[in-house]
Amino acid sequence: MGWRSCWFILVWKAQSPELDERARYWALDFGWRSNHPGNSKLLPLEPSVFACFGTLESRGELPGLSSGETSSSELNRASTIMEAIDHFLSVIPLPAYGPATGQLKLEIESAVQRLEEECGVSLCSCSSSSSKIDLSICANMAYAMVHLDRVSDAILLFESMQERAASQENVRVQVLALIERGILLRPCVEELESAKADLEAGLRLAQDHLGDDLDEFFQLNIVERGKFELGWLLFDKGEFGSAVEYLKAGLAPVHSFLGDAYRRLGELDLALEHANGCVSLGGGRQFNGYKLLGFVYMDRKEYKQAVESFREMALAAGEAEIFGVASFGWWAAGCLAVEHCSDCDQAVDCLVWSLKAALRIQGDLQLQARRLASANIWLLTCLLVQQHGRVISEFVCERIQDAGDQMVVPPSMQVLKGEAYGLLGVVMLSRGSLDDAYEHLDRGISLLPGDETKLLFRFHRAMGLLLSRRSEHDKALERFELCTALAPTERDKVSSHIRCCLEVKSCLDVVRAFEMFGRIQAEHAALLETDWDLRVDVMLGVGQCLFALGNNVQAQATLETAKETLEARERLADTRLGALYSMLFLCYVQSNRFSAAFELASRFQSKCGEYAYLMLYHGVANRLLGDNEASVKKLTDLLEASKDWTLRYSTLSSLAYAYRKMGDLDSALEKFDQALEEIPDNISIHAAQVYINRAGLFNDRGAEQQRKGKPVPAMASYEKALAEYDRAVQIMRRFGEWNLQDLVRAYAGEAVVHFHMKNYSVAMLKLDSATSLVSSDDALLMGKIKRIRASILAAEGRMEESASEAREAALLFADVQMKLQNMESAWVTLLDDDMKHIYYFMQKISSEANSFVDALLWAERSRMRLYFHLADQALRNSTPASPKLLDPLAFDKDDHHAASCIKEAVARAGCNSVVVEYAFSANHPLSSLLIYVVHSTVGEDFTVRFKRVRLQEFFASKENKVMGGNLDALIRKARTVIQRESHEAEAKVALGILYKLTVLPVWEHIEPHDTVIFAPQGTMSLVPFAALYDGSEGQFLVEKKNVGVIPSIRALRRCQLHQDHHHDHIDEPSFFVAGDPEPMGLDQPQLPGARKEAEEIAKQLGVDALVGAAMTKSSVMQALSNASVRVAVLATHGLVSPAYPHGALVMQGQNQQQGFNELTVGVTSSLRREVDLALKQQAVLHDQVLTAKEIERLEKGIAARLVVLSACQTGDGVVTSEGLLGLGRAVLQAGAACVLVTLWKVDDAATLQLMTGVFEELNKQHTIVEAVRFSMLKLIDSGKPIRFWAPLVALGSPTLRISLAEEA
Repeated sequence: MGWRSCWFILVWKAQSPELDERARYWALDFGWRSNHPGNSKLLPLEPSVFACFGTLESRGELPGLSSGETSSSELNRASTIMEAIDHFLSVIPLPAYGPATGQLKLEIESAVQRLEEECGVSLCSCSSSSSKIDLSICANMAYAMVHLDRVSDAILLFESMQERAASQENVRVQVLALIERGILLRPCVEELESAKADLEAGLRLAQDHLGDDLDEFFQLNIVERGKFELGWLLFDKGEFGSAVEYLKAGLAPVHSFLGDAYRRLGELDLALEHANGCVSLGGGRQFNGYKLLGFVYMDRKEYKQAVESFREMALAAGEAEIFGVASFGWWAAGCLAVEHCSDCDQAVDCLVWSLKAALRIQGDLQLQARRLASANIWLLTCLLVQQHGRVISEFVCERIQDAGDQMVVPPSMQVLKGEAYGLLGVVMLSRGSLDDAYEHLDRGISLLPGDETKLLFRFHRAMGLLLSRRSEHDKALERFELCTALAPTERDKVSSHIRCCLEVKSCLDVVRAFEMFGRIQAEHAALLETDWDLRVDVMLGVGQCLFALGNNVQAQATLETAKETLEARERLADTRLGALYSMLFLCYVQSNRFSAAFELASRFQSKCGEYAYLMLYHGVANRLLGDNEASVKKLTDLLEASKDWTLRYSTLSSLAYAYRKMGDLDSALEKFDQALEEIPDNISIHAAQVYINRAGLFNDRGAEQQRKGKPVPAMASYEKALAEYDRAVQIMRRFGEWNLQDLVRAYAGEAVVHFHMKNYSVAMLKLDSATSLVSSDDALLMGKIKRIRASILAAEGRMEESASEAREAALLFADVQMKLQNMESAWVTLLDDDMKHIYYFMQKISSEANSFVDALLWAERSRMRLYFHLADQALRNSTPASPKLLDPLAFDKDDHHAASCIKEAVARAGCNSVVVEYAFSANHPLSSLLIYVVHSTVGEDFTVRFKRVRLQEFFASKENKVMGGNLDALIRKARTVIQRESHEAEAKVALGILYKLTVLPVWEHIEPHDTVIFAPQGTMSLVPFAALYDGSEGQFLVEKKNVGVIPSIRALRRCQLHQDHHHDHIDEPSFFVAGDPEPMGLDQPQLPGARKEAEEIAKQLGVDALVGAAMTKSSVMQALSNASVRVAVLATHGLVSPAYPHGALVMQGQNQQQGFNELTVGVTSSLRREVDLALKQQAVLHDQVLTAKEIERLEKGIAARLVVLSACQTGDGVVTSEGLLGLGRAVLQAGAACVLVTLWKVDDAATLQLMTGVFEELNKQHTIVEAVRFSMLKLIDSGKPIRFWAPLVALGSPTLRISLAEEA
């Protein structure tokens, strides 16, 4: 017995009540998959089967049918009849377009004869209105008549079918019969009206009763063909307007079939042409063309275009509400996206839409079942890949191998729908739509019978994850415990146990969770040994517990092992990696391993992109690194997309920290209040942390009010702060003081508040409580406590004890900072808080004790710390005879060594030079400005003079605050008015106020010296010191003194060492001059003045200048590192912008539009095009600038003694506690002894005169500061405005001389 006969028996038995729905469905599905591709597409095959029953019943040959009892002979007879019917159905091509010929005609005649002999029916008998033969069999017989050129018989049969179908209310058959009869009648001129009537009636029935939700084969071969035939008929009748619409609709199947035929023949270009033709017809049937496009692109292996085509097919079908076709389109797009484009996210999107469309299919349960089954399995595959990073082909192969050749009974429709709803819930859960996810998961679980344990396990697990994200941990725990009972394998059971542990931990029962993890490790050791995936889950959970229990060291070891396991297997898409990085980030920060923490955040971002938790911790990193504005922007974006309370809580807290750093206390309080509202339980540890932070804000507000002379509001703010701290302490004591660091913060915070309230004894008691909880290896926390204690001791007048505590705090902070290695921003951030405070505090108490040398040493220790840390190794390599000279640790810890370094620097500068160093507290704009005047004395010793200028008193004077009420405002205003045309008088006023503030208080110590070298701090680095104006004498400072600038006295000593090193090691010095690169990069205009400047300076130096096209980035970088180059001059555009905050020099560019167009060749997808273009544009632009970072990181450093950056803003940059981070600092960092820079945008022609004048003076054996002064004086004498000459600054060694004529 053949398998088609088996299908017949299955269908027969499916009528018996003892067979369940699953067997019934399998019978129908088996029949669908087994038949000839065309048969069931015109009419369902199930009626065709029961046509056999009708035939046999009418002959009395199936007596046992109604009772369900059948004998073996009856079954054999039924099988024989079914085989004859099956053979007949498989031979007849559908539909029939005309008489068959040759072998096909013979096969049809043979099949018809066999059918008549076996079943006892004839083709003619089918046309009888009383016939019991099924209508689908009649249709096939009618087509057989057409194939055998018996058109009149076929017309009669279709007419009979139409009458029977009308009586049975079978609209589908009516449509088929009317259209086919009309098509057959159309060639007869006398029957045109009848043909037209039949075609119009059939099409009207299809439109009114069948709608658009027809299977594709019936739509194309019957309905669309009928439209085409009607259009042809109307054309013959001269009704051209109506004919156009029908012919146009009828062309769709023509294009579709022709295109498919060409595709199968391998003529893909022709196939593509017809597919596009089908799409262009419109009329709501474009999806046929898009489908063909998809298959053609698949054959061409252009899978991204294929995905887009199937998506368009689905969209078009969805608009027409043809949900079966829409479901197929989305399914095909999803399969291709994941299997050939490796785009799992897009695949999930498509498969979700496929399921949604499948669930809307009406009437055709068989089609709905197929679409649901296909989408379910692929969506499940994608979800597994997203979760575990599994290879698609491996997963699919496993499925196929598991199935083998066995006949697997498919699930029932109820199970299919349950699985579909459950999978939709899983997707919604992954996207954060918790309410929708709950609804779909709940519905899916309710549809699934109890024996579907695998599906129930999967969806109960998803529901547990959902409840956990809602912080309903008790309910989540119940779900996961249910999962352990449903788990189909030991692995699934262990996975569920792990989730139970995590929920217990989330309920704050960390000890119990840790014990549960221990039992898992003991009871399932063998499985965990071989299953690295589960092992990572366990290690992650154990690491989280250890961290919560305060065992930071072991937590880091465990988490790092888990991270290495995932990274070794390149599981970068694994969601657990984000959790591991997040936990490790916190561990590193807690352990003061800031360098490792920030490197971790940056590395994860570069590998895995902007992931939610990464954004959070990268935002925290930005805050710790000092980039508060960037942190606020990133965290605000994250907050808008966050729905999980833990993520929102952490994000809001980080936002509050950033606002606090920006001085916006109101916004910070608002964010902490919002964070408190997100916490489900207001007595949790999270709430305690918020109370601590709110208390800190109230303390800041009180201190600000106290500074403004408002004692009553200040005391009220302090009382609020103490109340918040008390609430936090009570909560933490309730939890057994398990979070000791937060408790220490609370006690220390209370001590600060009591200090401000002058309750010194209470403050000391609070500090004692904090100290008792701090471990000996927590240097940062212990340093903070000592810093507070030093302030309290100083307030009590116990200065020696205060100085001792403060010094210990400074050394602890320095040790922590050294662990940051090369993380520049992290060094700056630490200085912005504790270190800057402690160094200013040490200057204050040392100066009050008249220990001015000690105060100067602390001022020097507070600046350029990273600069010297990075320079230390380079200096060791270049000057092995004095490796300790600039050792940062020695300078921090050894006062004698630090003083010796200062003495060497000022002695080398000469007796005619004086150094003026400034220091102030940037936290308090109206605090004191500390001025140190340092110069060498007889016997190569040095003297320090000290002056304190109280800024609040200075700016209280009306004449001093006309340009701003504080130092920063004054500097900004002065720079602004200097750069404006016709504002000379106003500029002199601003420069005069700066002179009174910075020079006049110590003029008596400056006046005896020829050269003054300024060592500014903070925004004072942007002051044009040469232009400071003495209004009483009507002179600029440069008219009285040579003026130089250094970042610090230690930096001066390093510049001197480089100056001597170059002098000793260069036998044949050379010069490098370049200017006005062409074309100018970044689409900047050419600089004829810069070109002329380069040519004239080169002429003075006796070399050829590289100008125009010869000035490339590579030639400049090579020259800077060339050991023989004594002087390097670069004349071009300079800029400081958000893209280049530390500054950049513009190098040679290219025709950008042409270059960008070339970069996009081969990029097709619009989204991919935008991304690739942006990346490539960035690369192109990068080649057109030389940044400060690139200069600083030149592999061989800079060999030149003097570097001239003749460009705009080369002396500008980012002001930090580390100093001014810009191009000038970068050049010194790289090894130059001196660099000429400009403080603002300069005039091209004036700069030509200024720079050539400098080299004229250098040629006269003047020092660099003398050469700059004399060149400036020429411009002043010629009446040039301040803005033309004042921006030039000699940064570095002021005694540098270069004998140009002799060396040239």
